[in-house]
Amino acid sequence: MTHAPDRRPLGIAATSPSHELLRLTILCTIVALQLDWATKSWALQALGDGSLPLGSLVLGVIHNDAFVFSTGAGSVSRIFVVAVRLAALLLLAGIARSAGVAARRDAAGVGFIIGGGLGNIADLLLREHGVVDFIGTGPVALVVASWRAEFHLVFNLADVAVLVGIGLLAPLIRNWALALQQRLRAWERRWLLGDS
Repeated sequence: MTHAPDRRPLGIAATSPSHELLRLTILCTIVALQLDWATKSWALQALGDGSLPLGSLVLGVIHNDAFVFSTGAGSVSRIFVVAVRLAALLLLAGIARSAGVAARRDAAGVGFIIGGGLGNIADLLLREHGVVDFIGTGPVALVVASWRAEFHLVFNLADVAVLVGIGLLAPLIRNWALALQQRLRAWERRWLLGDS
């Protein structure tokens, strides 16, 4: 008995993720969440209001109850920030499922992003002053033509987990974007140019 070839667009998996991949996603989620919570708790106790130089990094606690880089601080409610972050995680889970998480690398990437996202959500819900950021870098210079800006970054392990997850998912994101472009081209030909 022969099977017809899979005619799905590039990057779209034919089946749901296996139990092994789902377990790996859950494991990476838990590891990222636990490490993030433990390091933030350590920072709150060990650093307090002080700072600790560590090479090119400076460890020191700051709090953020808004979006990334304190965007919206003082103008948005904490519940709204939690709702937006949860919606983003649900969107990620939906995209990951439709894009076809079929490799360990993809499953780990999704797990790290979800774990990092849940780590910052847990801070917003369970810590009085919001998200705990304690790893500082800088100044980081951004130069475009003759324009120059310097800024300091302060982050936590949840943010690192999200960036690692995005890096692991880069090939899947690329394939998903190519599949989306193919669908858009087909739609343009069909509706704008009258092709069938």
